[in-house]
Amino acid sequence: MIRPQRQPTSKPSIGMTAALFAGISLLFACGPSQPPSANKTPGADVETSAPAKGSAFDLLPLKQGNRWTYEVESTTTDARGSVLAVGLRTWEVESVKEGDGWKEAIIKELTDQGELVNTYDVRVTADTIAFKSITQGGKKYTIQPPLPICKWPMKQGEQIQWTGTGITQDPNLKLKTTITFQGEMEVDTAEGREKAYRVEIISEPADGSNSPASRSIYWFKPGVGVVRNVDTQLGRNMARKTILRLKGATIQ
Repeated sequence: MIRPQRQPTSKPSIGMTAALFAGISLLFACGPSQPPSANKTPGADVETSAPAKGSAFDLLPLKQGNRWTYEVESTTTDARGSVLAVGLRTWEVESVKEGDGWKEAIIKELTDQGELVNTYDVRVTADTIAFKSITQGGKKYTIQPPLPICKWPMKQGEQIQWTGTGITQDPNLKLKTTITFQGEMEVDTAEGREKAYRVEIISEPADGSNSPASRSIYWFKPGVGVVRNVDTQLGRNMARKTILRLKGATIQ
């Protein structure tokens, strides 16, 4: 079981905020594809039927210095076959700013050598976690309007619909996204089984064309954050599936 290390709570730093994870990875593939299947990940989940509790602030604890380290497996498949890459990724809250009922954070994604991969700008209120932008390779992709990951609390099977731009390299490609709350599950992490709330996000072109499609699943554990993420990207000549399992967390 993941037991986050707790830092002293006296005078926590407050700055700009830092937030989320690889499931919102940019869709770099292009060409005809089909939306990923909505079926559950085999063997990963066991439903517990527990009702949603707490607030969105509990699902993603945002304080400067909070860190999550994940074991990563990424499989890329194309006409030549499949290639598996493994490693570690760390998400670290670089800065946080907050107001009356909201927090915004900047979250850095780092390799195990400390190299910057992506930067995420996330806004959290009592009932919403939303992505505002992603910076990759020095270029910032602004998401319009901000993409909600959840509206909390949600009932099992409840859905949110979002249409907007900014989560692909094409700034004019409008995507249609469905966010589905699938309830509390027991799920595999790097440290064993955890109870966590499962949220599935499926995106495809709003005009119905066969362009890139993605499916991302988050498992949120209150007081800890994301304990598992599975992200699938489909393109014309390739597919990529990335699995993150929480290895450890430092939460203030």
